[in-house]
Amino acid sequence: MDTSSSSSNAESETSVIDETALPKLLGISAPETLVEYYESYLETAEEIFAEIQQSYQKRDMSAVGDGGHKLKSSSRAVGADKLADCCYALEQAGRNGDDASVDQAMPELENFYSEAKAWLSDFIKRYS
Repeated sequence: MDTSSSSSNAESETSVIDETALPKLLGISAPETLVEYYESYLETAEEIFAEIQQSYQKRDMSAVGDGGHKLKSSSRAVGADKLADCCYALEQAGRNGDDASVDQAMPELENFYSEAKAWLSDFIKRYS
């Protein structure tokens, strides 16, 4: 029973952040070094996320798409793949003026961003 519990936890964490993504990209594995990159990501991501939300409130779909583009690659780099996929969908929908798809993706963006932020913040606290 213990094994399936850890297995479920591992699957849950993997679904939020792929812990191997940034170490593979950088060729490093020291958690203390990864903390610096995760902190930098969170600082930048917070600003971009706020820009996307503001653009969405103004119904500026093109700007939502631009924000999705900005957040996509850095999210992928830190292993936030679901967030990156959602950003890609927002990028495409926003640039194509597809309001309905943007409306559908925004709650997902908020959810995936919140999950990634919580995971990364926890990692930072553990290794700082």
